[in-house]
Amino acid sequence: MPSILRADSAKHGQSKGITMALEALLSDFDGVIGNSEGDSDESGKKWAWKEGFAKYGIPGGGAWYAALIGHKRVELCEMAIKEFDLSVSLDVFEVEIGDLEKAAYEKGIPPIPETIDLIKRAAAAGIPIGVVSSQRRKLISLQLVGYGIGDLIEILVSADDDKLPGKPDPAPYLRGAVDLGFNPANCLTLEDTGPGVESAKRAGMRCIGFVNPDSGIQDLSKADVVLDAAGISRLSISDLRSLVP
Repeated sequence: MPSILRADSAKHGQSKGITMALEALLSDFDGVIGNSEGDSDESGKKWAWKEGFAKYGIPGGGAWYAALIGHKRVELCEMAIKEFDLSVSLDVFEVEIGDLEKAAYEKGIPPIPETIDLIKRAAAAGIPIGVVSSQRRKLISLQLVGYGIGDLIEILVSADDDKLPGKPDPAPYLRGAVDLGFNPANCLTLEDTGPGVESAKRAGMRCIGFVNPDSGIQDLSKADVVLDAAGISRLSISDLRSLVP
């Protein structure tokens, strides 16, 4: 099958004695591995924000969140308080939204089969796997184990990593590369949001932009290649390696 990647991507063969440049695959969780954004404001994080806004008499919290997917929760809480003049402190509001997101996760987050299959195939090919997310470690780990890939994840960068700025800052992905002990330039990332893609690119990494309809309208133009679920399922390990020269 011919490669589905861009024609100008460097191609690498795989033969004995040749060291491949691709050292690790780092993936976002929300909207890439698990469909935590929710297909409506009745599920996932959209539901959490709808309920969080409703407490203060503000409708449309799910839609508001959908337009800003990809930002760290504390940043979103700060924006919401300022935009709607909510009578609540940032610390309290973040806890409230966090509790609602926790409830959504505990109900179970639907997996995204195509990216999970890609992660399994990459791990089987000996490519170390990491997850870089702005969600809480415990909530992500619970889902990863449920998806049957918990033991494949070698490092997990999460919101529990203190003083780590959120995406689009490059720090989360740089932390992932450091924790794995690899050169950022030799890491490939999977992202479904504009801020996530920007974070990966600013970290000096190659990035696959994943088009998830439930992640809202996202600018993935800075990604090295942009694929939907069908495109992800057609990716071969050689295709992955070809993205990292």
